Amino acid sequence: MAANSLREQIILNVISTLESVSSITTVSRTRPAFNGQEFIDLASANLPLAAVVGQLPDPDGKLSSGTPANYVFFTSQLGIGVTVYADATANPDLLISSLVDDVWVGLHEDLTRGGVALMTEVKPELETKLVHPYVLFDININVTYEHGIDSI
Repeated sequence: MAANSLREQIILNVISTLESVSSITTVSRTRPAFNGQEFIDLASANLPLAAVVGQLPDPDGKLSSGTPANYVFFTSQLGIGVTVYADATANPDLLISSLVDDVWVGLHEDLTRGGVALMTEVKPELETKLVHPYVLFDININVTYEHGIDSI
C-alpha cells in the first residue's frame, strides 16, 4: 500500500478526527486481542479506546468513452470500522450515550475527510456489547471518493 494513497489519507483523517474527540483517550489501528472470554491487551488507562480498521476500497469504474480500456476515474466506496471500548463498571448505558454522541458529532464535522472524499456516511450498529468489565459498540463509516488508475 502506498504511504500516501487516497485510502490511507482517508483512514488517517478518521484517526485524526477521533483523536480530537475529547472523550476518547486512545485511537488504535488494531483491535485489542480477545481470547473468547476476555480482552488480553486492553489497559484501563487507554480507555475509552477507539479501534479503527479500514477495509479495501470497492471501485466502480467510470468510462471516458465507450470502451472499458479508457477508464479515466473510478468512484470507490471505502468501509472503515470503528469499535469503541470503555470501562463499564459505572452506568454503562449513560457512558455509551455520551461516547456515541461525541464520536457521531466528530465524524460529521468534515464529511469530505479533508477534501479527499465526496461523502461520508456514518452508521452506528444497533447492538452494543458487554464483555465484563467492558462495554463496546461499533460504528461503520462508508466513504465515497474518486480516483484514477494511479492510486486507490
